[in-house]
Amino acid sequence: MNIKGSILRVLLSGLKAGILVYIFNKLVDNEIIENIGLIIIVIFSVLQKENDLISNLIFYKTKWCLSSIRWD
Repeated sequence: MNIKGSILRVLLSGLKAGILVYIFNKLVDNEIIENIGLIIIVIFSVLQKENDLISNLIFYKTKWCLSSIRWD
């Protein structure tokens, strides 16, 4: 097991999660939806390392849920 590679993967997934959180904060004004979305983004980022199929399913389900919310 390559320790340097593992550390680099964790750092990159954390950076990716941070960028997604920043973008999500800029797009969403509702605090409750924002908190739920942030939790889902973090879960998605963690699962992406473990299993791409599960994380993609969670991502697309989250995207569908957020797009079905009435924003007016």
